[in-house]
Amino acid sequence: MSSFRICCLQLELTTADNFDLIAKEVRYAKMLFPKLDMVAFGELATWGLDSTKAETLPGPTETKYYELARELGIWLIPGSLYEKSGDLIHNAASVIDPDGRGVTLYRKMFPWMPFESKTTPGEDFVVFDIPGQGRIGLSICYDNSFPEVARGLAPRP
Repeated sequence: MSSFRICCLQLELTTADNFDLIAKEVRYAKMLFPKLDMVAFGELATWGLDSTKAETLPGPTETKYYELARELGIWLIPGSLYEKSGDLIHNAASVIDPDGRGVTLYRKMFPWMPFESKTTPGEDFVVFDIPGQGRIGLSICYDNSFPEVARGLAPRP
């Protein structure tokens, strides 16, 4: 049986750019646990609720996370970012592999009102495979309140 070590970090963050703090904590976790395979953060960790920071993805912020994942050789889910897609804004979470490549993007399906009134819901359930380990499904915060999300992520018979 193989092991896959996941670290989930929740930090006290501001509504400013939190990238440097997040990168520092990821490096520290990897130093403490050299065999760490994946680090995941919570919703909107980098910029908080400031939808004016929305970027087309991949964009400058996500690219910095690509570099961090490659530097440390880890899978990285850096929390969600506001994604600008045309005239729409989505609350979107990226998955980055140890080579620093974007594997998939999940757009939150159930925005939490009224705080996410400027966001557009996603339409697709997202799962991704970690070679030799298994399959992981993504959801963001309030999505977990709806059984449809868990059903959508479950394997089909």
